[in-house]
Amino acid sequence: MKDPASLRGQSALVTGAATVIGRECALALARAGADVALNSLDQADTAHALAGQISRGHGVRAMAVQANVSSETDVERMFDEAVQAFGTLHILVSNAGIQADAPFPDLSLRQWRKVIDVNLTGAFLCARAAVREFLRRGPDPERSRATGHQLRPSGDPLVRPCELCSQQGRADAADEIDRPGTPTETDTRERYRTRGDQDGHQPGSVGKRRGPRRAAQADPLRPDRRDRRHRAGRRLARF
Repeated sequence: MKDPASLRGQSALVTGAATVIGRECALALARAGADVALNSLDQADTAHALAGQISRGHGVRAMAVQANVSSETDVERMFDEAVQAFGTLHILVSNAGIQADAPFPDLSLRQWRKVIDVNLTGAFLCARAAVREFLRRGPDPERSRATGHQLRPSGDPLVRPCELCSQQGRADAADEIDRPGTPTETDTRERYRTRGDQDGHQPGSVGKRRGPRRAAQADPLRPDRRDRRHRAGRRLARF
């Protein structure tokens, strides 16, 4: 089996790659074997120099892409260039961000909107473009280790991440559920019910606890703490 930490054969896009955090993210991805596209807005020379350093030092492909992440047109062009160079994208590091250095009472609406456009809208535009590319490419079981697996948050109905990808993903998820030993919804609820009985929940309930009085009746050794706090509060109120 491949080393789970190896990203050989995968490609990544790092926004704000000319800054300290973005630079370290890009270098870490390159050390793991990933090809890297380095985005910057106004530090093109730094990004190009970093791309050359990565290519020479880690034997992977690297490119610099100048784009404003708050611009929908720029983001689409940036992803098109990265996909054209690498064939596809597997990883997005949405690192680009700015701040307005001004006291809050003096912060202008123009400054506020610029921060929101880059930090929030930019992250949205990049994430949307990345998801569109992931859906276009389809799931890759050799790289996407969640493909065909199920998520079960807090006993809710099964959520299959590959359902968002393709018909093949749905078929893989169905095969996973049908395998012997795979827990079902009933199994999960029975596990919660058993654990609830051990924790002092009402028999046959899921996630519902006994009130303090009923818990005290079930266990005579346990004091009714709520009543004790209530009486203490009344004594203090007299003062």
